[in-house]
Amino acid sequence: MLSVVIKCIVLFEKLLQELRAFREDTNRRFEAIDKRLDKMDSNFKDLKDWVGMVVGGFQRRAGRSLEDAVAGTLRIALGRDVKPENITMRKIEDG
Repeated sequence: MLSVVIKCIVLFEKLLQELRAFREDTNRRFEAIDKRLDKMDSNFKDLKDWVGMVVGGFQRRAGRSLEDAVAGTLRIALGRDVKPENITMRKIEDG
C-alpha cells in the first residue's frame, strides 16, 4: 500500500512539473503576443498621424500636437523609432 502512495506522489510531482513548464511557456507566448500588439497599436497610431498629415486633417484633431504627427510620419517613412520629444518645430518668419 505504501508503494502505491509513493508512486502516486511521484506521478503527481511529475504532473505538477509539466504543468509549471506549460504555464511558463504560455506566459512567454502571451508576453510575445502583447509586444506584437503594442507594436501594432503604435503602427496604427503612426499611420493615422501620417494620413492626417497627408489629408491635412490637423484642424480636426484637437489636442494632438504637430510633433506627434511628424514623429509618426517619420517612423513610418524611415522605419525608425522617432519620438515626438525628438522633434522640434520652429516658426520661420517671412521677412
